[in-house]
Amino acid sequence: MKQKIILAGGPSTGKSSVIEHLKTKGYPCLDESFRELLDKERDNDTGVNFGNTPLEFSYSIFHSRKHQYKLGDKFPVSFFDRSLVDVLAYLDMEHISYPLDWQNTIESHKYHKMVYYFPMWKDIYTQDDHRLETWEEALKVDKAIRKKYINEGYQLIEVPLMTVERRTEFILKSCFG
Repeated sequence: MKQKIILAGGPSTGKSSVIEHLKTKGYPCLDESFRELLDKERDNDTGVNFGNTPLEFSYSIFHSRKHQYKLGDKFPVSFFDRSLVDVLAYLDMEHISYPLDWQNTIESHKYHKMVYYFPMWKDIYTQDDHRLETWEEALKVDKAIRKKYINEGYQLIEVPLMTVERRTEFILKSCFG
């Protein structure tokens, strides 16, 4: 059975840094697609982003992550920087309806039941061109993501607040003993 392991959590909690470190150890990893899609929309000056057109932008992210899910089938174990579940968590947070088939897709595209959850950590929190949420908004995102994963039947394993290397070790030890 393929193990598709999710690293989840609010913005700026260290997920992408751990994904990069896992790559240096030779693990197949699927990156967060949000930044790439936002840059593409900005370059094309479409005005499509979560703030202006949340459902349209979420459509792009959802289909990108659905494609990533299928790419994970190539490997016995793969790590994901966020998942399909996160897309719906953001929309739920904003009380935005989405197509029923998106929920059906989440139910038919299951990842490993244990999700490595990166808690909010004010000491490392930063905003940038892609991470626009204030600390208070990021806390709201964190709450919505936690709720969605739990509601979808996933078990959250809190990743301790440690260095990138030690967080990576924690995840690998938890996965493989």
